[in-house]
Amino acid sequence: MVDLSEDSVRALQEAAKRAEEKRAKLVVIYPYRLKNQHFGEIKSSVNIKQRLERDAYERFDKIRDRVKELDDVPYTFSAEVGFETDRLEAHLKDKFIHSIYLCKAIAYEAEHNSEWSELMHELNIPMVFIS
Repeated sequence: MVDLSEDSVRALQEAAKRAEEKRAKLVVIYPYRLKNQHFGEIKSSVNIKQRLERDAYERFDKIRDRVKELDDVPYTFSAEVGFETDRLEAHLKDKFIHSIYLCKAIAYEAEHNSEWSELMHELNIPMVFIS
């Protein structure tokens, strides 16, 4: 799980190395929230979502170019609206996941947020915090 910051590069490098070792597919998730509109501004939430997703894919492409380890593993990138824990739980239900890698900011959130605490206690797989 990445936030598309500079810290995401290291998280992707580590996750890709592990996926290659396990001969597994890497699922890269970027959870985001729809931004609040400014007072008096009328915009379609569909337009906001499209703009945010386009920006996410452009930012991922720039990061992806710096993570050569991704050349060696099959992967998908998904920008998804929602809370981090909700998006992760959805993927855990739909896919067989060996381990979870979190970039620095999301790892910090996981250490200091009660929703993350509940989820971590339910997991039976390794969760790796990359700093």
